[in-house]
Amino acid sequence: MTKVKKRETNLIYRYLRNDKLKLFLYLLLVFTSYFPTLGAAFFWGLALENLIQKNMEMFVLYLAI
Repeated sequence: MTKVKKRETNLIYRYLRNDKLKLFLYLLLVFTSYFPTLGAAFFWGLALENLIQKNMEMFVLYLAI
């Protein structure tokens, strides 16, 4: 690392030293907020597969999820 990058990293670390728990919780909440979106895309894919195969019961089930 160059001296400038190391100084910037140390500055950020000193600023966030007391708020590590808050930072961790914030990052955890941000990452977990993406899971419903990813799950919705997965279930839409399953629903479309069942629609193409004309399996209407499973299509409706995955669509409802």
